[in-house]
Amino acid sequence: MANDLYNTVKAITRSSETVKAVLETELILISDRTRDNKSYLPSRGKRILAVLSHTELQREEGCLLVLCPRYWDESSAAPHDYAVEEAIPIGINFVITITQSRRNTLDLRPSNIVALSQSRTELSLAISPGHDSAADPLSFVTQDIQGLQLVLSECRRLKDSLMRAADGLGQTRQSTFAWTAPYMAKVPQPSILTSGPPDLRTLNTPLHTLLSPASAGAPGDEASDIELIREDWVRSKIREELTSNSGTSLLRIRVGTFNVNGKLPTQDLSTWVQGHRVRADFIPPLEQMSPLSLGEIARDLFDNESGLPQLTKPESSPDVSDGSHDPDILVFGFQEVDLSTEALLYSTSTVREDAWCMALFASLGEKAILYEKLVSKQLVGMLLIVIVRKSLSPCFGRLQSGSVGAGIMGVMGNKGAVALRVEYTPHSQCVGQRKPAVLTFVNSHLAAFDEMYERRNADFQDLSKRLVFEPGMMSDTSPQQVMPDNITEGSRSVFETDVLIWMVSVIGLTNYSNDSDLNYRINLSDSDIRGLLSSEPDLIDDEIRLGLAIRTKKAFDGFCEHPITHLPSYRFSMGIVADHRGYDVKRKPAWTDRILYFPSTMTACRQSNYTSHPEITMSDHKPVSAEFEVDTVLFDMSELNACVLSHWKNVVNLKSLDSSPKVRLRDTMVDFGSVRHACRAVKHIKVENVGDIACSYRFIGATPEASIHPEWITIERMTGLVPQGSDTDITISLFIGDSLATCLNSGNPELACTLIMHTAYGKDHFITVAAKYERTCFANNLEWLARLPVPIRTLSNVDVLLPADRATSAPREVMRLINWLMSNAAGVVGLFVRPGQPELISQIREVRGVRMFVSERNSPAISAWTLA
Repeated sequence: MANDLYNTVKAITRSSETVKAVLETELILISDRTRDNKSYLPSRGKRILAVLSHTELQREEGCLLVLCPRYWDESSAAPHDYAVEEAIPIGINFVITITQSRRNTLDLRPSNIVALSQSRTELSLAISPGHDSAADPLSFVTQDIQGLQLVLSECRRLKDSLMRAADGLGQTRQSTFAWTAPYMAKVPQPSILTSGPPDLRTLNTPLHTLLSPASAGAPGDEASDIELIREDWVRSKIREELTSNSGTSLLRIRVGTFNVNGKLPTQDLSTWVQGHRVRADFIPPLEQMSPLSLGEIARDLFDNESGLPQLTKPESSPDVSDGSHDPDILVFGFQEVDLSTEALLYSTSTVREDAWCMALFASLGEKAILYEKLVSKQLVGMLLIVIVRKSLSPCFGRLQSGSVGAGIMGVMGNKGAVALRVEYTPHSQCVGQRKPAVLTFVNSHLAAFDEMYERRNADFQDLSKRLVFEPGMMSDTSPQQVMPDNITEGSRSVFETDVLIWMVSVIGLTNYSNDSDLNYRINLSDSDIRGLLSSEPDLIDDEIRLGLAIRTKKAFDGFCEHPITHLPSYRFSMGIVADHRGYDVKRKPAWTDRILYFPSTMTACRQSNYTSHPEITMSDHKPVSAEFEVDTVLFDMSELNACVLSHWKNVVNLKSLDSSPKVRLRDTMVDFGSVRHACRAVKHIKVENVGDIACSYRFIGATPEASIHPEWITIERMTGLVPQGSDTDITISLFIGDSLATCLNSGNPELACTLIMHTAYGKDHFITVAAKYERTCFANNLEWLARLPVPIRTLSNVDVLLPADRATSAPREVMRLINWLMSNAAGVVGLFVRPGQPELISQIREVRGVRMFVSERNSPAISAWTLA
């Protein structure tokens, strides 16, 4: 029993303190101050008293902790289920009064003292801190006489030690007991233990960009920075320790978006709903293509007579009849379900929602019996439906919905978004409560017209702020209508989730402007688009404006989108003039229907498919679908709490009145030696905490305007935390890209910089980085390269160039490659289509032989004269 109590206290206290004695008690009376500050803890019941000892500068001080169970059920409380309710310094005026217990009347007046050795004696303890005369004493009862004796002995010893130290120094005042501050303060709970996940935008934003502005000599807001760094450090520990050991549950999600243009279902939707008719990629992704083979690839993918993509089934397509690859969740977003004017004013009918829901189940065919509708949400023309496997239905709970209008006058529901939020707790054979994974789905319909790109930017930013789930806002069709009584939470953003999948639709109209930054279409003329669809489809992916908006962070910042390999989903003929591919001749073909997702550092989400379904012709849009695989981590709540609190207690105090953070760098000089273009070099620096408290660090610039590091340097951990007695490695990598290589090839090849690592409430450390660049023929102006008198790496003076009239007709290095390819590799299949292997490309840049061979995959490998 004593060992269990000791382990409980050790799980909560820091490594800088020693547990001297523990005692199991029951609380009788608690002070008003304690009750106000710790109102979330039970006011009656089991308590553990623990005597701590702290030695610093050869002076020993003591503290009495009062530990309380976190939950009302005390029978199965584990060590991590306790919290510090009160921390009482054992000062000069500290007093413990022992009396015989009178439980029936709770009379705490002194009575006849019984012998401490009497068996099964119950005694009362009245503890007076002495430093606050206005506070009521804390009163407990206990039957552990031996434990009480040890507590009294240690308290007396620590009090006497403090009094002797004070007399020796001629002091009469009480010690400051600064080391007890982490126990006495109301420490905020780590957000990872709150009722929901943190904001994905914060998790995916580099931490150093969230810290306060700082530079050498101007540290910034240290207290706020420490909170952010500490929270991030604890979360990283959870990923390292629990994610790899807890196991995962695979969740398959199929998502579809369809702008139905006010139509009711009149066609079979099975190819969109089930996705079993998988077709070959229509358009190879940009990074996998070369301009030299566009025409040939296009001829292979398109029927020359019809101009339509040929539908094929992959050889490795799984057997869909066994159900092993069927999705667990089906999520369908519809736009323009209802275009009537009345729907803008009131919408009480579910006729259209019911019709589309019936069509979805009908399209599931014989598998419809395996699924059921979980929840839906409609706002005028926007409809979102979630269907799940019946066998998994008990795993879903806390269904919430939200909607925001962004149409007429910025509020009407003809444009805007609807969202659904569900919690998924996987089945598990293990005993214990599992931490649920939060899944969020958004269906949005944004402003039309090319010239409305700024409005679409504003719409997205507005939706991101206003689209929230309010407390108790359950979906109208949710089987759970009331939030549990024990749940109290504020409104939650759609970004406060583990998985976020966003469907977006925009109607493109007649304006052909090429200057917009977010038209969610493409930055090409109509004639160019139609030409590309016939011969050079791969170039389109780079021109799709939603991708540009993401890259420029004007909208959907942080979202990911699978490479687009399907034909444009808009606009097809609806009884009007169309070209031979079915597109309206008066409107540009456009990718206006998109599915994006926001990655999470805690939950793996992989997209495996992204396609349109041109065989469904009932609307001027084609439906689009995507498939995702989500690995939900099987966190046991008890283990999660224990892991978080175990790390939290060691880093909760990063500031002390008696001690400052002290770190030691093993190396303050990082020499990369010779470095080359496009070849990454990596070095490590070990940081050791040699002080008495945990330490946080961050890299800063020399001045407020200066960058933290030059463009050729990358620091893997720009911020970090090192617990007392621990160390960590900081990775510094060097990479010379094309733009910098162009400058270095004709300039000074010496690279040098000084990095500044600042420790919170501590000093700055300076790290010198140096390297010597080896010039290369790559990343050069061809005219300049043709005037080099010798190979560039043997060139001692870059200013000594051949006169323009003596320059070679083409750089020698380029000619050697072309001549070899024309003579030896012209017949290699896919020579300019398949991407090269990075290791092989690096070897080709540096090798010195004159040999080329073709690998087993018909991918050419080259060994040529030194091209550098």
